[in-house]
Amino acid sequence: GLALSLLPPGGDRGLVVAPMAAAPPPFPTQRLHDALLQSRVLYAMPRDLAELTRLSQLARRTGTRVALDLEPAVVGDAQALSQRLPLADLVFFNEAGFRAGTGEAPSADGLRRLLDQGPSCVVVTLGAQGAIAADRDGVVRQAAFDVPVRDTTGAGDAFNAAFVLARLEGQSLAAGLRFACAVSSFVIAEVGARAGLPSRAAVEARLDQ
Repeated sequence: GLALSLLPPGGDRGLVVAPMAAAPPPFPTQRLHDALLQSRVLYAMPRDLAELTRLSQLARRTGTRVALDLEPAVVGDAQALSQRLPLADLVFFNEAGFRAGTGEAPSADGLRRLLDQGPSCVVVTLGAQGAIAADRDGVVRQAAFDVPVRDTTGAGDAFNAAFVLARLEGQSLAAGLRFACAVSSFVIAEVGARAGLPSRAAVEARLDQ
């Protein structure tokens, strides 16, 4: 596969994706099972529904949580979304992915409806507007940190990784969402997906401001 990142003035990147012509052969089940036994979270962008179903079933047997990144290329309609939600514990969207899968703008009620289909937590990144998340205890919004934007490439991936970490550490929904927004605020301030990845100390300092 190939992904081409286009960076216009203002830093809000566009992405052109050419997926692989065919899915790779399935990974051996026993090796997946052994890997999942050593893992607390399985994170995937589930283009292949059959493979996702297999992975989710294996993860359920090992007690491994399943986190999915549902971008528009993955959930282009309500059917694709409804097929994937029951297979996940934690679901991430950007705003475009949420609109593609649900046909509506992100809202507290919209996130709650998705919880009814299976996942225990749903998170939507909103770019300059921050993020919104919902779990069984409620809905939380977090404003974006006010930093100059040079390049948004990688900000969503960094956000998702930070949120997963926060939840594994036992942080609350609100604290995890703020932590993830803080991490992504470093990434957008530099050019490239990795150049701005911060240290934990830098993130904690920003959170204390």
